[in-house]
Amino acid sequence: MTKELEGLVVDARLLALTVKESSSKLDEMLKRASTISGKLTCTKEYQRDVEKLLVANNKLERRRALLDELQRENRMIKSYEEENSMLRDQLEKSYATLDEIVSRHRQIMHRVSTDRTFCHLSPDMLQQICDTAFTCDVSTRTAQIEQAERLMDVMRYCESVAQRDTELFARIVRENRNLRELLNYAAISDPKIIGHFRQSMQEYDKDQKSRARSRKRRENGTGKEGEGDSE
Repeated sequence: MTKELEGLVVDARLLALTVKESSSKLDEMLKRASTISGKLTCTKEYQRDVEKLLVANNKLERRRALLDELQRENRMIKSYEEENSMLRDQLEKSYATLDEIVSRHRQIMHRVSTDRTFCHLSPDMLQQICDTAFTCDVSTRTAQIEQAERLMDVMRYCESVAQRDTELFARIVRENRNLRELLNYAAISDPKIIGHFRQSMQEYDKDQKSRARSRKRRENGTGKEGEGDSE
């Protein structure tokens, strides 16, 4: 009987040890399952982040394309402004030349009409004298008329070009305003776009200033050569 009790005690101890080992193994398996579940959760979050990055990258590419288009529009605007300024200068010079010609002709006519020396002459002779005096600096009166016609053609062309450039400038300004609004919207999610745009515009302004200085030097050189020829 005692031996049976001792056997039962031994069996109970073995069973308790077995249960304890099974419990520890179960705890270890639960920990591993929790670790694996955490890794799966991290993997899913990483996948979602990657998908978001891909979407953001596509949006960034579109914004960069929009920024390039905006810069191109700004370059076109400045180019049209320079061309319009040059045409306006030419138009003003043409008007000034025409005003000078008309003023000199009126001065000659007034001098001839008020001079007593020419009082006994007929109107035809006076006109002939005026024509002769008027063409003293030009080879012929025909050349003066042709020059005046060319000036008028240039002025008409300048006016048409100025009107066309004004309409184009207004359209580009509207497009530029819309593109700037889109750029402001894009800058909300990516502030670097504004910095990139400012850097590009600074480089473009430096290039335009360098071209303007080169053009001014060329014009000054041409003016000096013309003065040397006239001397």
